[in-house]
Amino acid sequence: MTSAPSSWFGKVHFGDNVKLGDDFSPNKFDIICGRDRQAFNHPGNRRFRVIIKIHRARYQACKTRDEKSKITDEIIDSIQEKCKFLKYDDTTKLWSEVSRGYAHEKVSHALRSAKDPSMKTPRKKRVVRKTYTPQEDETFRQLLAAQQQIFQGYFRDETPAAEFAIDFSLIDEIASNPAISV
Repeated sequence: MTSAPSSWFGKVHFGDNVKLGDDFSPNKFDIICGRDRQAFNHPGNRRFRVIIKIHRARYQACKTRDEKSKITDEIIDSIQEKCKFLKYDDTTKLWSEVSRGYAHEKVSHALRSAKDPSMKTPRKKRVVRKTYTPQEDETFRQLLAAQQQIFQGYFRDETPAAEFAIDFSLIDEIASNPAISV
């Protein structure tokens, strides 16, 4: 009885990987499955990324899962003519060739997540902090002091609100100054 491929905790388990000998080392065409620098910089993985770029638009334009799966299978077949999809096992210190299902997941994930080169990444806007003149700083301090005085009176309830002397000339000056955003 064969079971369908399944995924547990983000790790894909498809059949058995084929263990390769103690003396095996990847050639320049092999694709190393992994997330480390060695895998990223390996010549086979660089070639793999180029292949993904070539097929990305066609894959992402597909409407059905079957069409996408067919493209993925074509890529795997063309790749496996010259190389293998390999994974290094840290516990056994051996390389193994991954199953076709695992390779299918790797290729389809790469096609799904490949970025469109025509789409530019948005740049973060540079925040330029405004520097205020000493006069603007002093005006702000005066306005702040006036506001604090008003609020302290309200909260202490010492004086009725009508008795507060508000310096509207200062407020008018601040409101009419285009350099100060209110």
